Amino acid sequence: MKRKLIVLLPLLFVFVAGMAQTTPKSQLIYCSCAETPYGIPDKGKDYYELIADVGKTPKVVKCTDAGTRLETKKEYAVTADDVKRMQQLLQDLDVGKLNGYNQDDGMTGGHSYRVYMEYADGQKINATWYTHDPKELAVTTYNTILRNLSAFFTQGSQSKDGQIKRIREVYADAKKMVAANGKEGKAPHDMTITLNDGTQVDEDFIINEETELKFFFKKKNEPTSYLIDPTSICYFATEEFSAHGHLMNREWLFDPEKGHLLFVYTRTETDAGHVIEYRYYYDEQGKLIEQKKKEGGKDVDEDDLEPYDGGMERTLAKTYLGVFETMINPNDIKQVASKLQTTSKADRLKMIKSTYANAKDKVSKNNKSELPRDMRIVIHDQLAEDYPPVTDDVKFYFEPDPKDDGYRNHCYFIVDQHSSMYFKEYSEFLLDPTYDKLIFSYTQTIEEGETYEWRYYFDENGKCIDRKVKTPDDDDEGDSGVDDKEQFSKYLKVFNLIANSSM
Repeated sequence: MKRKLIVLLPLLFVFVAGMAQTTPKSQLIYCSCAETPYGIPDKGKDYYELIADVGKTPKVVKCTDAGTRLETKKEYAVTADDVKRMQQLLQDLDVGKLNGYNQDDGMTGGHSYRVYMEYADGQKINATWYTHDPKELAVTTYNTILRNLSAFFTQGSQSKDGQIKRIREVYADAKKMVAANGKEGKAPHDMTITLNDGTQVDEDFIINEETELKFFFKKKNEPTSYLIDPTSICYFATEEFSAHGHLMNREWLFDPEKGHLLFVYTRTETDAGHVIEYRYYYDEQGKLIEQKKKEGGKDVDEDDLEPYDGGMERTLAKTYLGVFETMINPNDIKQVASKLQTTSKADRLKMIKSTYANAKDKVSKNNKSELPRDMRIVIHDQLAEDYPPVTDDVKFYFEPDPKDDGYRNHCYFIVDQHSSMYFKEYSEFLLDPTYDKLIFSYTQTIEEGETYEWRYYFDENGKCIDRKVKTPDDDDEGDSGVDDKEQFSKYLKVFNLIANSSM
């Protein structure tokens, strides 16, 4: 038996060595080249790396003086074709022969070098050297990676065609993610906002404006065993608007890693069927690098386009991103303090109860009306795969408030239903008939068979003047409505951004 093992071990060694020298053919997901100097103050490692994880937009990272106070790091997204080209160059060099190469002559000073690659099937290639006489293949591989990654970085970041190509690839990826949202047993990550705001010109003529916004997002950071990050990043948004036969559609594409605007598409169609389309491409700094127009199905020559910087689309994208951030990501909304004259507690409570009854009556009529004035936000989210999906359904009721030459929409009542498989929460927020101020809030939570209720009444300056709390803990007096006021401030900010925007 021992003799057979002695014979097999050399064969096994030859087989493993042969495998190590074979360049992998599965998808390249990472490669880098690094140079580390020794004996130079404040000088750290310099490196380029190509990160091309499956399902994510590939990018090149350039880092200088890593690990020192002077460290700088920049990155630029590249295309799938760039990754394929890099892989083919490494394949042509047969870099698998380098795996495990490590030559260290114990020099004083000088520079050490490293090249490293990873592939989708788990195979890795690693080579390091610190010598005046390195292997020729090692030097060639290092120079090939350095030359091409630096070229991707500098040329790609400056080339308009390269940026547009990359934007189109990101757009295609985003559309795939949107199509897969909520499919194959996975919880959806989206937010839908619908706005109904009509005008009755006369008894026979009603213009009902309908707007639907949809936001698609993902978690910014993948969860780990010890950290769950609730922060989300919006990668795509759409808008559909209709009014008396006129239609408008918009799409916004955002960088899936950094969140800045990349692309806007608009399509308008009149009630007569005339169609105009625009496409706007933006760089990382928000500068418009290309615009294209199509009218009546035909491309408009660039020389015939009016000079334009894409500012209106950029501003609207910023507004809608503000809506997304306010609703989805944790943030603090500053509440405006006031010093209004207050009435007696009895008069205030009487006024609140009367206003509540009136608001509920208007809500009931609005729900039956052919000309509703309301806004609804529905959010589907999930903190991580091991957590239950959560749905948040918020509805705003409003009416026109005449102002000078026009009017603004005044929200008078908000209803919020928040639920998962473990709990249900229902909330109401009542606003002052004149001011955008919270005067009453009610919350009911059902969790694990227990029912909790909180009612808070507020004076003219937002101070809680009365509370009614019903919980299993008789000593629980609530938080004087602090949480409700913060939630209300968030909702009111979003309502005004959507329903009272001048865009």
